[in-house]
Amino acid sequence: MTDATAAQLLSMDQAWDRRDTAPAQARATAQAQVGTPARIQALVVLAYLDWRTGQLSQATEHVTTAISTLRLGEPSVWLGRGLNILAALHS
Repeated sequence: MTDATAAQLLSMDQAWDRRDTAPAQARATAQAQVGTPARIQALVVLAYLDWRTGQLSQATEHVTTAISTLRLGEPSVWLGRGLNILAALHS
């Protein structure tokens, strides 16, 4: 990753906020965070983006992985986001 590319990456909260207005940037940020401590949040963002593009099996895989970890901790906005995506996938 170049310095210019790294400068274009968002925080995971920013990626979530821009998931509909800048999905390519949100996806790039999430993919870059999969190997970091922000992995679970990245999977939630990727699940949403996959759901929006019709990649339902990939979205389900991402969100179920994220939820299974998020449920081990305190309730969080990320757990709520993941559960909402899961509900959308099953509707």
